[in-house]
Formats: sequence, C-alpha cells, structure tokens
Amino acid sequence: MTLPRSEFAAPESSVKHRVCWFCMNQYTLYKDGNVSKFCPLELFSGDRDRIARSLDHFAQLPHNNFVIFVDGRSVVDNQGEISDKCVPHWDLLRDTVADIVQKEDLFSRLQLIQRELDSFNIESVLPKYKHALETGTLTTEEPGIDAWLEAYAEFRRRLDSGSIDKSMVSDCQAVLELILATTLRDVSVLIKFDNWPARSVTDTSSLDFSKYTIGVVDHDPKKLSNIPKYYKLDHDIVATYLQHNPDEANQRPCRED
Repeated sequence: MTLPRSEFAAPESSVKHRVCWFCMNQYTLYKDGNVSKFCPLELFSGDRDRIARSLDHFAQLPHNNFVIFVDGRSVVDNQGEISDKCVPHWDLLRDTVADIVQKEDLFSRLQLIQRELDSFNIESVLPKYKHALETGTLTTEEPGIDAWLEAYAEFRRRLDSGSIDKSMVSDCQAVLELILATTLRDVSVLIKFDNWPARSVTDTSSLDFSKYTIGVVDHDPKKLSNIPKYYKLDHDIVATYLQHNPDEANQRPCRED
C-alpha cells in the first residue's frame, strides 16, 4: 500500500522506491504478461478521480484481488472482467465505493500504519531476525497476543514522539514491526450494501447509499518463521520485475502523493 521509506534497501533494489510491491509482484504471479494496471497507491491516494480510476483498473483484471458478490455469488463476465454485464449499475457501484474509500478513516489509517511499520526493509530485518534467534531475544515459538500488543505500543510511542532514530530499536522490535506491516499489506476490506438496486431499476438518483457495513478480515499475524521466505520472495520479485522492465526510463513509477 506504500512505497518503502527504508534507507536499508540495497542499491540494486532501488526500484522498490519507485514501484510498489504489488505492481512488481504482478510479473512474478502472472508470467504470461497478463498484469493488472491496478496500483494500490492510487486506491489509497485520497484523490477521488484516482480512486475511481483504480477501481476501473481493478475491475478490468480483478484476478483474486477484487471480488464482488451479488446475492451471495461471486460475479465476473465472460472476459473475466467486472462490468455492467454481471454487476447491476457497475458505474454507480464504482463511484459509491470511491466515495467510501475517500471518506473512511480506515483506509488512511491502514496506509499510515503500514508505511511506518515497514520502515525496516526485509533486507535489514533478515540479519536482525537471525541475530535475535542467536541471542535468545526471539525464539522459534510464535509470539502471543501480549507480545504483539507490546510491539505495537512501542511502535506507537516512537511514532507519536516523532523519533526517526532507528538505531535504538531492538532486533526483536524491528522483526515484529515487519511482520505487522506484512500482515496489514495482505488484509481484505469488505464493504456490504444491504439494498443495492436491481438491474431493472433505471432511476437511481433518489436512492440512498449512505448505509453500508465495512470491515477488515484476514488479519491474523504472519509467522516469524517466514522471514527467510519473505527475504527470498522480495529478491525474486525485484529480479523478475527488472527482467521484464530493465530500463528505468520505461518503468511505470507508482505515485504516493
């Protein structure tokens, strides 16, 4: 959801400061070149037009990242897209969701917290993880809820104080913050409308869409034991992206402003 702010990225990985993880990962996931134009930084931009455009890009190639249920059934059209062919009043739905994304604090909070938690790049966290295991400040046992709450509280104290000095952050804290950032990157946001108009409704101008339910799921913490796997995945994603886009001038940068 953000471009990394970490100064720990190796020079050969500097592309991570221009292209977000989601956009780079498209080339690893879909080796046939069927990559989406969707960028989560557009969805979280706070700009109404960019949000709506990002939802259109989502709908054009949703893969498994964007799902719409109508009467309990997941729907796409014959081309694998989400459109008026399968979703009643798609343009209205897109605009309504764009309004919700723009006004709901949930999205800006997710972006802020994920960005700040991810201040330690995986390239710096892997050696910290190994050192923490060697010194016993971390064990192979997964942390309990109290450890996660304390790690988040420590993160909030540092964030609220405005401190940018990461030299005082323990290896264990850096590892836990990376895991929390990775967890937040993979959460799903659900928006539910109880009374969406049927296709037969032609005049929707008087309908009220202010009543909806929003929630977050898939937020179980990732496993600490996956840190080495995340390091390799990060390396592979960057390498694969650069294979397809070796010339920086032709890389499509992600906008965070």
